[in-house]
Amino acid sequence: MQIVLSKEQELDYALEFISDLIGVSSIDIMGKTRIRDAVIARHFLRYYLKNKCFFSFSEIGRMTGCNHATVIHSVKYVEDCAPYDRLYSLYKDSVDKGILKTNSDIRVGISRILAARRSNEFKCNALISLLNERIKNSNE
Repeated sequence: MQIVLSKEQELDYALEFISDLIGVSSIDIMGKTRIRDAVIARHFLRYYLKNKCFFSFSEIGRMTGCNHATVIHSVKYVEDCAPYDRLYSLYKDSVDKGILKTNSDIRVGISRILAARRSNEFKCNALISLLNERIKNSNE
């Protein structure tokens, strides 16, 4: 027996999945912010809804608060960038297979370091120590 979800339930599940995958809150994904990670998450949410839930471009546009042409652009952008961008490829594979392949903890740490209003030298040192700590923990 197959469980049938309503459109709202499918949107909520897709939002949760993409939020966990990329490490961006669902509020930021559905908002109007132009922060790069939120924009990427929006692209992948629309890609997910088109390829996993089989909604029309118009339906996805209504659900995500945009025009159907924006949805077409998002889906095409994900498909075009995945062969050339490792991060897009990782996210696209995760969406296509329905599994989470990324560790959002380290991604959040890196995002916080890069967003800090500090010198580039500080940021480099902080990134190196974060990665060294991660390598040390993975060897244990």
